[in-house]
Amino acid sequence: GPDELWAVGSRFVATSTAVLALHWDGRQWTQVAAPPTGGYYNDFLAIAARARDDIWTAGNYSDQAGNMRLLHWEGRSWQAVAVPPEAAGGQILGLAALGSDDAWAVGARDQDLTIALHWDGRSWQSVETPAGLGRLTTVAGSAPGDVWAAGRTADHQPVLVHRVGQ
Repeated sequence: GPDELWAVGSRFVATSTAVLALHWDGRQWTQVAAPPTGGYYNDFLAIAARARDDIWTAGNYSDQAGNMRLLHWEGRSWQAVAVPPEAAGGQILGLAALGSDDAWAVGARDQDLTIALHWDGRSWQSVETPAGLGRLTTVAGSAPGDVWAAGRTADHQPVLVHRVGQ
């Protein structure tokens, strides 16, 4: 509802970090349990909410396999959702949820290799981007097929890209 908010990040626990998800229901903040991620470094970097039972968050952690997670809130708990192999070892830095079958995730892997993903209601798919884009850090859209992403190139120049159509 209009009085609800979500915040994500990490917290320090002993010698590592753990993901943190907080929900404001209009009266108080509540910590919401997230699935264990394993590894030494755990962090949620982005969140996008379309409805109270349709929320995406991106996680990152540096275990030996370099795994990345996308988690979906379905109203009761977070569910891990697979990402394409091309995104493995990367970080999702920006999310946009435009519909139950239209969400976008952007980021980078191996320093500045672009990650751009689209959710079609069933799975995340890699989306081709122009060569040399670098690290995308934020994404927004106003309607299906009208999406903007911003970030920086590998040589640290600002970049803004617009995608029209699915």
